[in-house]
Amino acid sequence: MRILILFVFLAFTAQVAHSHDVTCEPDTTNLYDILKSLSDRTGAKFVLDPRVRTSIETVGIDMADIDYDLFVTILSIHALSAVESNGVIYIVPSAVEEMTRERLSDLQD
Repeated sequence: MRILILFVFLAFTAQVAHSHDVTCEPDTTNLYDILKSLSDRTGAKFVLDPRVRTSIETVGIDMADIDYDLFVTILSIHALSAVESNGVIYIVPSAVEEMTRERLSDLQD
């Protein structure tokens, strides 16, 4: 009898779960807005490479809670890198990070 009750219960909950599919819509955040928020809070200066797309999708992250470490992680996930030189942080595609570092180093010499 217990097995029958358990079976009926599981069948019912599976049907209810199926009828209420949960969807998760990501928040599309503009990278400029994140940079502006970080700059206002930290005084950091940013330059965006023109090859960088500016839409970042997040779920459950408030822009005010994004610190520099989380920002670098978000960049990494989106195949982007932060390269710092002379007090300015350059946001570039990860594929050109090393080349950007070399160019900025050459400019300093």
